[in-house]
Amino acid sequence: MGRKKSQLLMRDQYGCLVVARRAAQVIRTRLSGVEGPHVLRVEDARYEPWGDLTEEHRNELGAVTEHVWQVKRQHGALTREDMETLLGALARYPAVRAHLALYSMVDVTSLGPLGVLADLCARLQEVGLDMGGDLALSKKERVWIQLIQRLLGSSSELDALKLLGRLELHTLGAEREYRQGTQDLLDRYVENAEQVHQRLMAFLAAHADGAIPMTFELLEAKVLSGVTRRLVSGSASLALEPPCVREDVASADAPS
Repeated sequence: MGRKKSQLLMRDQYGCLVVARRAAQVIRTRLSGVEGPHVLRVEDARYEPWGDLTEEHRNELGAVTEHVWQVKRQHGALTREDMETLLGALARYPAVRAHLALYSMVDVTSLGPLGVLADLCARLQEVGLDMGGDLALSKKERVWIQLIQRLLGSSSELDALKLLGRLELHTLGAEREYRQGTQDLLDRYVENAEQVHQRLMAFLAAHADGAIPMTFELLEAKVLSGVTRRLVSGSASLALEPPCVREDVASADAPS
């Protein structure tokens, strides 16, 4: 089922653009040394319905945190059932951080504007915030807290706040602007960002298989080979030599 669903995601241009942006972040993580994703997987069945895309992030001590994504090209309102499904599933995966990515912040039937939830989640992730303190939650925010308490089967407000502290909501916007944003990111590291983005999209369309971990080494072999790379962002460049493709990387071309 994972392979079939990943192929469906990749046939969705919007979903493919999101994966391409995250793949560009993998490149950025390696070339700049900043914190970010090291490994991507498309349609990871371990985290349904949050498995559209999963990422492994590794901190400076080597500890791994998994990030899970649900991508919706949603123009109309989400249903309450949609959100109950997503939030209920997030409660089953206490060790992950979740990302809900949408075209825009739509309304949720009987719950109100999704932007209220987005702002609350962002506030709960502020450095130094004491979730056990007086957060002066608004009436609209308490609607979400009460929903999560019901889903958790707990009267604890703190438990609901901790769950929301693991959730981020993203507004993606129109395809053209999103594509350009990815190219702007790549332009810091390669001379022809548009060409690399096209290669990324073609690679993703051909290798949309959740069983294949998407690492920098794989992207270097399949997307960045022969690409002229900037030595430092905005500076003189150097052509990347085609890397030696290891056996596990080459397996991306092997028939299933």
